[in-house]
Amino acid sequence: MSNQHNQKEFDKIIKQVEQDDRDGLLEEEIFTYEDRLGYHADDDRDEILFEIAEDRARELGLWI
Repeated sequence: MSNQHNQKEFDKIIKQVEQDDRDGLLEEEIFTYEDRLGYHADDDRDEILFEIAEDRARELGLWI
């Protein structure tokens, strides 16, 4: 897949992760990142959401 295609797909994933966060669907996953990576759920929210998006992209086989 092209880098342009991967970037478009990754942008979709990020938007979905942000929506899931607004809908309160990621709390358990966010706290897992907090424990595993030492992030703070509030202070490092953007970094955590980006990590979640990267993991989802990897699961789909996207190279980002």
